[in-house]
Amino acid sequence: MSGETLPGWFWFIYYLFLIVTLFGSSISIWKKKNVGLSVFTVFITILTPLLFLPFSIGRTRGNEFEHLISQTLQADMFAILCLLGFSLIIFWWVFFIITLKNPTKISN
Repeated sequence: MSGETLPGWFWFIYYLFLIVTLFGSSISIWKKKNVGLSVFTVFITILTPLLFLPFSIGRTRGNEFEHLISQTLQADMFAILCLLGFSLIIFWWVFFIITLKNPTKISN
């Protein structure tokens, strides 16, 4: 194993993004706005890094992102699930921002 990894600033932003997502979805649950999607987002935000960690440990070369992309191209189920989880988190952010801008157009 080469030990190559992404830079520290990337990991700082990654974990900050996850923490802010948990915080934002928890506030949405507390305010009773989009409760179903927010509960699902909390679950996905916790599950995806737990799934991604053992997946990225098993790499033999390259960094975590390169490994994720190469395994996705090879149709590895763990890679696809990780990408799906990250995509759902990004979808929640888009939905959250749209809801903040137009609270009357999208309701529970």
